[in-house]
Amino acid sequence: MTAPEDCPSQAVYISYFDDAIAVLQTAGALERAAMELGIDSAADNIDYLEVRWAPRLHLRKGLTVPEVIEAVLAGASLNGRGACVRARA
Repeated sequence: MTAPEDCPSQAVYISYFDDAIAVLQTAGALERAAMELGIDSAADNIDYLEVRWAPRLHLRKGLTVPEVIEAVLAGASLNGRGACVRARA
């Protein structure tokens, strides 16, 4: 997934990630993605990771914004099992 550098707007830029956003619509999927991000980052010797995303893009299947945030935080905390990455969301 790569958006061109000359996107005319944020809406056009985000459209390049529609497929990924479509599969990140459940708490389980969000938790797993956050956990895997931490694990992959640790494997790349990254020891601090600040995650920025738009929780409102993950409401299509009925999650609330607090539920989205909780799922990502839960997944980020799971990477601590053996991974030395501090993650903030």
